[in-house]
Amino acid sequence: MEKVIGVIASDYELKERIEKLYLKDIKNGNIIIDLIKIDLLEEQGKILVDKGAQVIIGRGGGYKLILDTVNVPIIPLNMKIIDLLKSIKIANTYSKKIVLILGYDEVDFDYADWKSIINIDITEEWFKSKYEIRNRVTKYLDQKDDVVIVGSGIACSFARQYKMDSVFINASDDSIKEAIEYSKKLLDSLEEEKFNNEVLRNILDGVKDGIVATDTRGNIIPCNESAKKILKAEKKDVSNKSTGEVFYNMDWILECLYTNEDNKRQIRHIDNFVVNTRTVPMKVDGEIHGVLAILQDITKLQKLERKIRIDLNEKGLYAKHTFADYIYKDPIS
Repeated sequence: MEKVIGVIASDYELKERIEKLYLKDIKNGNIIIDLIKIDLLEEQGKILVDKGAQVIIGRGGGYKLILDTVNVPIIPLNMKIIDLLKSIKIANTYSKKIVLILGYDEVDFDYADWKSIINIDITEEWFKSKYEIRNRVTKYLDQKDDVVIVGSGIACSFARQYKMDSVFINASDDSIKEAIEYSKKLLDSLEEEKFNNEVLRNILDGVKDGIVATDTRGNIIPCNESAKKILKAEKKDVSNKSTGEVFYNMDWILECLYTNEDNKRQIRHIDNFVVNTRTVPMKVDGEIHGVLAILQDITKLQKLERKIRIDLNEKGLYAKHTFADYIYKDPIS
């Protein structure tokens, strides 16, 4: 399977540095880089997914904006203290008021600890939500000729939109490599997990008995085709749905969760099926993580037994004498 990493680059410099570090991957189509676009912020993740990205790397506010818009893993391009300090030093050359705009989870930076070391006055603006970024910038519109914004890609993009000076906190080569190598390993593990799930699915579907597994909340994890047929759910998508939502009269599966004990085999009537059932708690290190239910269609066993008898009779392999044929019995016995 081809593995594709999408990157939302906050500026041309970051894009060019990634291209320099991973030229071969980019030429092979394994890394796709899109520059951040202020008018398409919440769409950029979807655009990258449409291009084939299976994981997306974002920086700062860009990372936050795509978190809820796509169903692929989002990896932050982590900010280092040294990257932040370099940008503050550059901003100081503007001889203007420095406004630092950052998300609380972007970097662990306490200006009070660094003030005496860097000896530069900074006004801090921190945001929790992605929707606060624009407001943090426009707060200084009336001072736009006297301030320089220091921040991640989106904050600087807004600053440029309002014709305010800005200094983008760029990522170091180490940060870039860390994010991309992590993304590669993540895609490898996802591919392995997908393969293992496919193997498991084929094994389960190859078993004649019905098998249903649930988590501790009673939500279905796997459910093989035999179980779906017995429970009349062949056309339903049952993954991650509660047993009560998909099947009726299936409370006996959840009883095992409450008792934390094996439920011995029991004959149950499910619609037109007579089924031999058993439930077993699934434990990891002694702690229950779900339940495995096994459903055996007895009707099929009865038909098989009948067929064997018929085959044996046709071959002449049947009893030629019965107890009625005895003509003498020892009186002692």
